[in-house]
Amino acid sequence: MVGTEAVSEQHITPDQLALYIGQVRSGTGSSVPIATAEEWNKWVLQTNPTVPNPDLAAVAANVDVILVDVYPYYEGLGISGAADYAIERVRRVQAAYPGKTVLIGETGWPSQGETYGQAVTSLANEEAYAAAILERTAADGIGLLYFEAFDEAWKIASTGMVNQGNFGLFTSQRNAKISLSNSPATADMILRQGSTGDYEIYDLANNQILAAAPLGQVGANYLFAGLGGFSNGDTTDMLLRDGSTGAFEVYDISNNNITAAAALGAVGLNWQLAGFGNFNGPGPTTDMMLRDSNIGTFELYDINNNMISGVNVIGAVGLDWHVAGFGDFNGDGTTDMMLRNSTSGSFEAYDIVGGQLVSATSVGAVGSDWQVAGFAEFNGPGTTAGMMLRNTATGVFELYTIDNNMITSASAIGAVGLDWAVAGFGPLDGAGSADMVLRNVNSGAFEVYDIVGGRLAGAAALGAVGLDWQVGGIAADPLTLFSNIVAR
Repeated sequence: MVGTEAVSEQHITPDQLALYIGQVRSGTGSSVPIATAEEWNKWVLQTNPTVPNPDLAAVAANVDVILVDVYPYYEGLGISGAADYAIERVRRVQAAYPGKTVLIGETGWPSQGETYGQAVTSLANEEAYAAAILERTAADGIGLLYFEAFDEAWKIASTGMVNQGNFGLFTSQRNAKISLSNSPATADMILRQGSTGDYEIYDLANNQILAAAPLGQVGANYLFAGLGGFSNGDTTDMLLRDGSTGAFEVYDISNNNITAAAALGAVGLNWQLAGFGNFNGPGPTTDMMLRDSNIGTFELYDINNNMISGVNVIGAVGLDWHVAGFGDFNGDGTTDMMLRNSTSGSFEAYDIVGGQLVSATSVGAVGSDWQVAGFAEFNGPGTTAGMMLRNTATGVFELYTIDNNMITSASAIGAVGLDWAVAGFGPLDGAGSADMVLRNVNSGAFEVYDIVGGRLAGAAALGAVGLDWQVGGIAADPLTLFSNIVAR
């Protein structure tokens, strides 16, 4: 790729772009295909949209692939017919450049932001446009680079435009905003048989267990550490740790099968797992936070392509401060860490940006009879993480909304018998807001509690699994998208 809207945004002239492409061609020869991207209306004449724009003649002549950027949203079109409009513009460019490979280089629709003409932002419109353009490009054999994989909150402050940060198919915390999967599942749950080391994965959607599949057996000395995207940015790769040596192993899971396994290395057992997140910003892979149980020091391990690619020292915090959980508490798109004082019940949010601690903020105190159940985007995809607490005496759940590192509201979710323990959180009723899964400690039965807009909207029984099967984790089901799409 040489240039992305470089001429459209007037960064350089067409002649300069042609010169740069020629230089790359000279250096690579004919063995490496070269592409460049411009807005669709820069490739053709406005007076005759099937005729090449002579300004880009030298550019087109020296590339192998023409990428067409087309956004019906920015052109003010309503959602109805928007995908058809995009396809028709690509067809114009194809007609103007016979013999060239023409792909869609960028297209998308934001879930939040400004209105342009008839173009209105919403989750429903984002899902409708993505589904329509995927269907049309797949049917017509047009390659597609969809914009984009993850929301980028930093762009809002940088550009002053809300839409710029909300084009992602996933939130900045890697939770699916919409459902575009070939699989009907919206969440996955992995269980482990304690005595044998057998693993099973359960596909979940519409408050039901859709299917279960065996993943295989791993030695009983390896204990479950967590789920995340440690290799290719999906959400349900599995990390295990040897309880004797401290060695970590990652297992890639795709289509309900373990497709690869890799050793990450060993860390001393005085370093306890604190949690996972995208501490370096919204990106394809999950990072790991460890804490020294002797002195309270935190270390952040960057994981890329199933390897530890770097280690950052975050700093030490007194051992009377325990890890409560992780989430984006200030809306900057990166994962932050919440600690709680075991004596006072006080919470502190630690902002982590680029793998470094940048600030710590007091969030407030809650009585010690209220224990943290978990953190998730309970108010919908793209929102800051909410905190679910549970009263250890009564079983009552309360949801605390956190924004800009402050508790902004609290709402009672309701009481559930104390024989029901929290199993995890995920989008079980459909892509979007996180729901809560409980498990009965006596029967092994699972129940899901739908949470919409920070309120309990319903509950459903999922079924029972023997108590010798322990929950490893619950995560949003990774998108299994149409074969012609790459999410940029």
